[in-house]
Amino acid sequence: MRNRASFHRLASFRFVLVCALASLASLAVPPTRAQIIFNALVNEPGGAVNRLFEMQGGVVTPVLTGLTADNFPGLSPDGRFITISSPDPLQPFEPSHDLFVHDRLTGQTRKVVDYATFETNGNFVTSTPLFSRLSPDNQWIALKTLVNTSTAQGLSSTPMLTVNRASDGFQVSLVEIGQGNAIDHFRSEYVGIAWHPGGTFFVAPAYVPILTQTGQSTIGVGLASYAFNAGTLQWQRIGQLTQPRIFDAVFPSVIETHILPAISPNGQRIAFFELTWPDALLQGPVQARLAVMNLDGSNGAYLATFNPGFFPGGLTWSQDGAQLIFSIAFQMQVPGVGFQPGGDPATAEIRAVDSVVGGAWTQLPGVNAGFFPSSPMFLSGGVDLGTIPLDLQRLPDGTFLLTAAGLDPALTYQLQSTTTMRQPFGSSQGFTGQQIMNGISITPTPSAWFFRLQQAP
Repeated sequence: MRNRASFHRLASFRFVLVCALASLASLAVPPTRAQIIFNALVNEPGGAVNRLFEMQGGVVTPVLTGLTADNFPGLSPDGRFITISSPDPLQPFEPSHDLFVHDRLTGQTRKVVDYATFETNGNFVTSTPLFSRLSPDNQWIALKTLVNTSTAQGLSSTPMLTVNRASDGFQVSLVEIGQGNAIDHFRSEYVGIAWHPGGTFFVAPAYVPILTQTGQSTIGVGLASYAFNAGTLQWQRIGQLTQPRIFDAVFPSVIETHILPAISPNGQRIAFFELTWPDALLQGPVQARLAVMNLDGSNGAYLATFNPGFFPGGLTWSQDGAQLIFSIAFQMQVPGVGFQPGGDPATAEIRAVDSVVGGAWTQLPGVNAGFFPSSPMFLSGGVDLGTIPLDLQRLPDGTFLLTAAGLDPALTYQLQSTTTMRQPFGSSQGFTGQQIMNGISITPTPSAWFFRLQQAP
């Protein structure tokens, strides 16, 4: 058991992404049935490509987005939307990638962030969205973007953490500009983003001030929290959840990093990967451990320890909070250079472990290979609509307020109506359970009106 001050710093899961142009039809899948979304490599005519899959009831099916590739997927807490980094299918050879949102209810995919490739002062600049997460109300996207600048001196990479409006991708806050490859040799900044279920803040790995084992002042990557500041109207860092460590009483120094935070569905606990790097030059393999603690830093524990040379490829909670679902892969290694801060996606496997006691790893039904697993945060069990009464109240202005209790606030329902019970219900409009429980305003036009609720397909 360890407290917050004992947990340290992590590195990134980087993939070699091979992109090919593919023409795929959209497939609408009811989000209420999804248990997990994940990435897997698929061999296509142009080469291996990252594709999306879902597991529901032990059956694995593809999630067809129509994109050139499905990179770095992020599932919304209600399970309906997936943010995806991909080349634009209309411009497949554009060096910069864009951010898309796929609606699993309608099967539609739309671009929300459009990154251009440009040249300035003889330097070639490209941008690629990486980790992204929608807020619980689906209004905001917390996003890591990697900006690469090619100069005569070489390649400079700088990560940016932003908050964008989900409706149109407008950047409302440039939250932080990271240290980049000049300092962040372990590629650990903003690797994984986790929203609190309340939607008031999110967590990401970022550089924080630390003291080394010998008392030297430096920086290392721990987990930081970010929230909206009503005074500045900007999202900004508000706190630090974990404390990274550097052991510099030995040579070479041993460095620890934290990545891939995941907050529990009840908002009380946070899980993440702790990586121990035996040297800063990446000549030795990393050792990963899966850690969990309360958000206040108490009751820290390790649930799984991996042999050196295995690298994490994603982390999420099951909907009931009883399990942690993770991906693990062989660490990438470049001959003559050393070990890399990433895992080989061709070797990545998805497993689950008890979120309290750890113990034996289990395999999810129908799922073996894969990475970046993601599960809806909100429970979405079926609701017997036959037991849900509709209440229609007349308001002083002559309109009516239709309400219902006992609905799942995260699900979408179809409110259907007819003017006579001798005809079928024809008119239909979609509302979330929360909207209906808050009340739907209705302006009466016919002399009689009948309503019923149907769960959206």
